[in-house]
Amino acid sequence: MSSVNPCLESVPPQESISLTISDAPVPHTTDLPFNRWGCQQEAHYVEFRRRADGYVVSFNRLATFFISRHSTNICCWPDKGTTNAELEHLHRQTVVPLASSLQGRLVLHAGAVQFGSRSICFAGDPGAGKSTLTAYLAANGRPFLADDSVEITLGIGGAHFAQPGVAAVRLWQDSADAILAANERGAAVLGFTDKLRIERSDHLRHSRTATAVKAICFLRKEPPEASGLHLKGITASEALLELGKHSFWLDSSDHDSSAKLFEKRANLVAAVPCFWMSYPRQYNYLPQVHELLESCFAE
Repeated sequence: MSSVNPCLESVPPQESISLTISDAPVPHTTDLPFNRWGCQQEAHYVEFRRRADGYVVSFNRLATFFISRHSTNICCWPDKGTTNAELEHLHRQTVVPLASSLQGRLVLHAGAVQFGSRSICFAGDPGAGKSTLTAYLAANGRPFLADDSVEITLGIGGAHFAQPGVAAVRLWQDSADAILAANERGAAVLGFTDKLRIERSDHLRHSRTATAVKAICFLRKEPPEASGLHLKGITASEALLELGKHSFWLDSSDHDSSAKLFEKRANLVAAVPCFWMSYPRQYNYLPQVHELLESCFAE
């Protein structure tokens, strides 16, 4: 069986969850947030509230989204001044993966890069270098499937497939300068971040084909002065814990979706080798990282 087979692709989450832009009043809830990303002292933070019929997700100074209990519909109330590009990013890169989790769909906060007929996923904490590594590999012959969120689906025969996502990467200016040609460094189109959004190009190749996952690498953030490049296999229990940290998961108290997600994560780590990966966060190490990945995972 081929590891790349479009017939095994599931419906991408963006196509199975509708979005409506509303000019009606923002839904009211008196409940305190059950979760928050960031803190209220920051310009942009996210708060999550429950309602009987779904969830209210508020991006401070940007937009409010309502996700229905069955996660088949999303309604959005943009704040004044929020651009279409910002809404699209929030919707596709954050809200849809969260809504997908209510359906028991496994979406990793990770990048994915194609190596031959298979793919490698890179997960890690913010600042660990996922996007930089993904962009570097894509600029050096290995097409990327996704930069920030990648859905993992189960195909015929038990193979786990990384689904193609948004055909763009987001990089800090210094990473873009180090990796890409001057005419391919994009422009800052999102007002709430200084990261550049860089669309796919002939130099920054993007794959549109679901690809069997060969390995998952969890990037450990190392200081610039750290030495050495390390790739070490980890146990399934360690990998399961890490996947819980790096999966989109809207409501851990929702027992039905949580049970489905746990089962999918457990099946994934039982079938796919997982590794710790660390290296100094210096751009001149990226060719060595690429060489190591090629030696370990290229077909």
